[in-house]
Amino acid sequence: MSQHHFFLRLLVANLAIALLVGAANAQGKSKGKKGSTNTVKVGTGMPSVTQIQSSIQQIDQQLQDRQKAFDEAKKKLTQVQQVHHQASLVHKQQLLDLSQAKKFAATTAKSDPTWTSARDAVTTLQKEMTNLRKQVVDALKDREDYRQAVQLHDKALTEKQSSGSSTATEESRKAAAVRVAETAKALRTIEDVAMADRSDFKELSSKQKEAESEVARAAKKAHEIEENDPKVASAKTGFVRTNAALKEADQQLAQAQNAANGIQQNMQTLNRQKSELNNQAQALSRLTSGTKGNQSNNAKGKR
Repeated sequence: MSQHHFFLRLLVANLAIALLVGAANAQGKSKGKKGSTNTVKVGTGMPSVTQIQSSIQQIDQQLQDRQKAFDEAKKKLTQVQQVHHQASLVHKQQLLDLSQAKKFAATTAKSDPTWTSARDAVTTLQKEMTNLRKQVVDALKDREDYRQAVQLHDKALTEKQSSGSSTATEESRKAAAVRVAETAKALRTIEDVAMADRSDFKELSSKQKEAESEVARAAKKAHEIEENDPKVASAKTGFVRTNAALKEADQQLAQAQNAANGIQQNMQTLNRQKSELNNQAQALSRLTSGTKGNQSNNAKGKR
């Protein structure tokens, strides 16, 4: 008998039991009436207690089979978890190795004399440019437009400082910051115009651009050295390998977990079915016993 058919019969059995209970109650009420011949035939059109118990035995056998499968699935899951843990550790170590290899290669590349010389040249020229601007500022102090620009900038700085009080509004603080930026830009513009007229500034600017270009070339070379370093290349290859292994371990772990969970859920379903069948068998047994008692009482009343 198929499981689907069996549960259809159970549904019919539930309905039949309800009818039998009603019939038994009606029979009890009519007991003692002369000529009463009401009787109930238990089992007609529904599974018997023996059939239900047979189905329970079948479920018990299925549960035993599922338990064996579940034990194997749990064993497999434990093995897969160990493999996944090991793959994760190896991948983390490989990531660390790659990071250290890159760091060492970068340090080696940047210790190249060309790179060091280029950076030092830029630093020196920046200092010379700063000194040149100081000279220009000293020369501009006697110019009326520059003095006015300085006064406006100082006033803006004072207003900004005052706007920092707790009573100042957000709008006043923003307005003060804008005025500081604008007056600073005005000062810078006057200084830049004055510097642009100097021949030493033009020469220094040309040297600075060349030095910055040299730094860019040295940085590119250092990057190439870093990327082509044998240890870095080896670490990258190892990283790709361990990353692939970890992804595969992730998939196997998910499959093993799903398999174990699926068997466990199936066992839970079977246990619920078994419990329902046990309840059905007990109810049917009680009903059968009660019906036989009523029939016996009716027989005594006829004598």
